[in-house]
Amino acid sequence: MNDQPLWDRVFAEFADRRAEFSDFVWEPDALVQHDPHGRHVGEAETLFAVSNGFIGVRGSLEEDEPSYERATLLNGFHETWPIVYGEAAYGFAKTGQTIVGVPDATLMKLYVDDEPFRMDRVVVRRCERRLDWRRGIVRREVEWETPDGRSLALRTRRFVSLEHRHVVVFDYEVEMLDASGTLTISSELAVPSPRRDSGEEVDPRRARSHEGVLVPVAHSAQGDRAMLTLATRRSAMTVACGMHHLVQDGSGLESSTTAGETMARTVAIVDAQPEEPVRLRKFVAYHSSARTGAEELGFRVEQTLDRALHVGIEELGRHQEERMQRYWQIADIQIEGSDDAQSMVRFNLFQLHQNTVRADGFGFPAKGLTGTGYEGQYFWDSDIYVVPHLAYTQPQLARNFIGFRAGMLGFARNRAKEVGHDGALYPWRTINGEEASAYYAAGTAQYHINADVVWAMRKYVRATGDLDVVADPGLEILIETARFWVDLGFFSERMGGEFVINGVTGPDEYTTVVDNNLYTNLMARENLLSAVEAAEWMRARRPGDYQRIAHKTGLREEETGVWRRAGELMHVPWDDQKRLYLQDDAFLKREMWNFADTPEENYPLLLNYHPLEIYRHQVIKQADVVMATFLLGDWFSQDEKRRVFEYFDPITTGDSSLSASVQSVMATELGLAQNGVEYFVQSALVDLLDLSGNVSDGIHLAACGGTWQAMVNGFGGFRDHGGDLRFQPVIPSGWESFTFRILHHDHVIQVRTGHDQVVYSLVEGTRAVVHHWDEQIVLTEGSTETRRNPRREELPRLARAAERPMAEHRGESHDATHWDNDGPAMPFT
Repeated sequence: MNDQPLWDRVFAEFADRRAEFSDFVWEPDALVQHDPHGRHVGEAETLFAVSNGFIGVRGSLEEDEPSYERATLLNGFHETWPIVYGEAAYGFAKTGQTIVGVPDATLMKLYVDDEPFRMDRVVVRRCERRLDWRRGIVRREVEWETPDGRSLALRTRRFVSLEHRHVVVFDYEVEMLDASGTLTISSELAVPSPRRDSGEEVDPRRARSHEGVLVPVAHSAQGDRAMLTLATRRSAMTVACGMHHLVQDGSGLESSTTAGETMARTVAIVDAQPEEPVRLRKFVAYHSSARTGAEELGFRVEQTLDRALHVGIEELGRHQEERMQRYWQIADIQIEGSDDAQSMVRFNLFQLHQNTVRADGFGFPAKGLTGTGYEGQYFWDSDIYVVPHLAYTQPQLARNFIGFRAGMLGFARNRAKEVGHDGALYPWRTINGEEASAYYAAGTAQYHINADVVWAMRKYVRATGDLDVVADPGLEILIETARFWVDLGFFSERMGGEFVINGVTGPDEYTTVVDNNLYTNLMARENLLSAVEAAEWMRARRPGDYQRIAHKTGLREEETGVWRRAGELMHVPWDDQKRLYLQDDAFLKREMWNFADTPEENYPLLLNYHPLEIYRHQVIKQADVVMATFLLGDWFSQDEKRRVFEYFDPITTGDSSLSASVQSVMATELGLAQNGVEYFVQSALVDLLDLSGNVSDGIHLAACGGTWQAMVNGFGGFRDHGGDLRFQPVIPSGWESFTFRILHHDHVIQVRTGHDQVVYSLVEGTRAVVHHWDEQIVLTEGSTETRRNPRREELPRLARAAERPMAEHRGESHDATHWDNDGPAMPFT
């Protein structure tokens, strides 16, 4: 018998993988790298990227080498291209969209007596790069010796301002330690070179290259400031950017600034003396638009730079720390007993924040703004994995995202018409609102995106009680998505009058274009009944708003009756013999995949087998029915959830970074402690240990949100079905305790879980009601309630047919409650 705590046993499985990435050191509040040799260049550029949700700057070094993909990205700034099909068909997406890099300001070359500084050409005495999650700042310190024996030190910091949305700051300081010399610093703002091709076969998960996509519009240089304006060739987007330098030194400064069509440069030459640091402060600003002219954008850049200079770098840094501190006060999850677990969780929480906090008016790209993977497009990841975290920690950001989805409704209406249906169909993948998925079977057919949008809105309302969102824009979204469902499906006489939805794809992209995918049907049911619920509530409580929206959408009273009937009669696939909910009507008719003879190197399957070979088998890419049991947990009994998990989880390959967190939540709920911890670690480490093999192209934002869910919904046992706050906490052996907070209706509730007791506290607010297992607890202002944490039976680990070594995991993403006839007191609960 192994007496080692569960956490230690599971985490030990990753020892070899950690050794491979030993140049990255995890601290509870920071990621640190000591690597003068340039290993893991692409991975480091992603892991040390900084962002604010509008601007993202990859973690490239200030020197020009080594580099994998030097890029600065603006949310929504993209190029389009015509999708070319060998055999096209009606309704196929016509225009592709790809995020493109804008002029990048990270390059700051240093020359010592005309010799360029490069890490691979000097003797490095000390090297440290630190991403401080608490402060949102990257710092770098290097001490080295030149070939002629002189010692120097370089100290830099950079951050993308959370307070000033359009500003990036670089602080660059170099010091001669024991001798004098002439230092030249060449600081650039330039259109980046295209990413180097690795020579590997095409991976559909990576973004395509768009060399030469930016067309020069204007450029200027005056004093210490330079400006560039460029436009895309097809998408009619314009970006204006500028940089302004302040140089501080001891003596003999010469500086000049020049600008060309695609590059601006400031060169500072200093006669440096020992122990007299030369400091260059670089302020950079970006503005972009598809509607605003180049001249206006240039004016905005000038204004932004003037304001940044007025505020100053120290004050900008203080604002950065204050913004991060406010986030951590609510969102931090504290783990006692494992520094490794603490680091893993905080890394994911930091990524959630920095890639969403200033994304006002935009979505959340699947890779955040840390890389160009998945073309910088928005998927259902945002609605299902990111919004729950925001709703319970930073609800205004969730509200902003709902507004973004509402802004796409016109495109969604057009897309529904294109595919022959009423209502609205949200795009599966997009940047500008139009469908960009060229593969309909794993794209357009994922109609559940409509219901995902509505589910996210419901989650926000449950967390905040904000009913204004139901009136605007909620009801209009609900009306149009409900119309789509009743037009897509039909009442089948052969199925006893049940409402069926054929020819769809659920979350599992290894099983496409099927009849009655369970996840899709149940989420559509939620969508339909939510539309009825909201319409009836609006008619009764806000008749003026209801009439306005009904007139705008042409809503007829009889429509809600059809929606109710479709929801209540929704077909849900079920097998009597197995007493099992099925993924779709024909799932059990397919042959089981031969997992035993599938070599490890053939995962992910989508990169090694023809799609048809995959589609005709029982093999699952990511949690599908299991996900339904999580999102719509009160629709299933515990026994039904258990049977679902025991059948579907073992044949889930996890070839998607979206899967592990959901599997962790449900394994934990069902008492499968080891499975729960294993899946949690896989989700939390997908980027830190590059478990998907493509972190060089950006982090996996959904996995970051999923890690929060695995902690709060999984180990924390938090559920909000029906609007109640219920907790059934479980703590992995090997941890001493974990603590998290949620913001519910402007009340901050803290839950601290140990092995013997759970402590509930109302940190902010006057009164809150929570449920500890089956016991109701009333918390009042400043109060604390302690309850015994019941011991749960830990079931034996569930073996998996698709078993693979956890640390060699290769996964990647993409390519309804019961209706109460009396109606709720408030909608969306």
